[in-house]
Amino acid sequence: MQDLARTLGPAKLVALVIAAAAPLSCLLGTVPLLFAFGTGAAAPFTFVASTVVLLLFSVGYAEISRHVTGGGALYTYVARGLGPAWGLGAAFVAVVAYLIFDLGCYAYTGYFIQIMVRDITGFDLSWVWWMALSGVTIGVLGYRQLDVSTRVIIVLLTFEFGLLFVFDAAILIHKGFAAFTPMIFDRSVVHGGSVSIGLMFAFLCYIGFESAAIYSEEVTAPTRSVPIALYAAVGTLGAFYIATTWLTIGLVGVANIRPLALQDPALLYFRLNTLVVGRVGTHLLEVFMTTSQLITTLALHNAATRYLFSLGRQRCFPARLGAVHTSHQSPHIASLATSVMTVVPALILGLAGVPPIVGLGSITTALGTIGILLLQALAAVAVVFYFLRRRTLHWWKTGVAPGLAALGLGAAACFAIHDFAFLSGTTLPGMSLLPWTPVVAFAVGFIFALWARRNHPYLHAQLSRP
Repeated sequence: MQDLARTLGPAKLVALVIAAAAPLSCLLGTVPLLFAFGTGAAAPFTFVASTVVLLLFSVGYAEISRHVTGGGALYTYVARGLGPAWGLGAAFVAVVAYLIFDLGCYAYTGYFIQIMVRDITGFDLSWVWWMALSGVTIGVLGYRQLDVSTRVIIVLLTFEFGLLFVFDAAILIHKGFAAFTPMIFDRSVVHGGSVSIGLMFAFLCYIGFESAAIYSEEVTAPTRSVPIALYAAVGTLGAFYIATTWLTIGLVGVANIRPLALQDPALLYFRLNTLVVGRVGTHLLEVFMTTSQLITTLALHNAATRYLFSLGRQRCFPARLGAVHTSHQSPHIASLATSVMTVVPALILGLAGVPPIVGLGSITTALGTIGILLLQALAAVAVVFYFLRRRTLHWWKTGVAPGLAALGLGAAACFAIHDFAFLSGTTLPGMSLLPWTPVVAFAVGFIFALWARRNHPYLHAQLSRP
């Protein structure tokens, strides 16, 4: 059995995990929708709730990562806790969710590159071709050693957070600490807006953080590095979203945030940044909005690749997917397969005239979010059963914390299915069936595992192994 090179330290892993969540892209693209259609001026409380749920999830997730290591990550934990059939069902959900989410990210990336280049240079090339160029770039980085991709991510992520800190600091300079307005605690604000839609947009801003354990075979000291990455990522993202949304509300006013966001959600933060930082700062924001989309697409590409790699190594998918490059020590075949299954369909749909944002991007990211939330909920349940069966259940770490997380994540997934038409931005015939795709993927994997138990006992035995 071939192994991947252990080239990642805790800091690099944290960068990969945060990059997958794309904080800048979420702030500029998702948070305005939360203001406009979700909880409005109560947005900071929505992020408090989502952060608490994901921290609860991280408690159990970190604990099981100390006992079970392997590239399968979430689905490996499900298999160990609930059984091989449940594990393979979860694996199929993971593959479908990450591939679909990555496909949508390519559409967003191509669109934002088109807008940036057109605004700065006047050169207007269709987003489809910028997406194709992004696909080639990410394919090359994914094919090579993971550390190459990580260096690129860390550099871009540093600039990304720098611009966000400048924006927050500029608000404090303009308004002082009064920008942390106490008006958000008003009863009418707390109970205003749609909680279900607000929570969905909030959870969307963290998608990708759970990928930490996927890299357990490429991390130095995984039993220490993976828990550090989980807590650091959720804590950093949560603090950033809570503070920035609170400061934004303090800048424009509690009564004004929803109407202002409704005018043009895509331009909200660009306009506010021009107001407090200046036009030059906004041009930089446009540039790094593009790089933020690029690095989150790269991070999700890497996550999908490692799921394919693990399943190929276990012979659930073609064995070639489990191959490791002799020079780069990377899962190169799985990376190529990921590129083909995401970039090619995106190109076909784009050339067919499907819009990149309210269309290809919105449908796929909403669908991917449902799949990943279901996967997280299954993993939280599996943590409880894993330690219960071994009679080492800790009342908090592997009992109450993951149990509460499973309830929160399961509720969020139900909200997403219920509000899928709104989240995806489309009411086309047949769209109501799309949210059930992850459930169908789980059923296929579950049935395949039952078939393997009877016809291929060795394969079935591999399903619950890392």
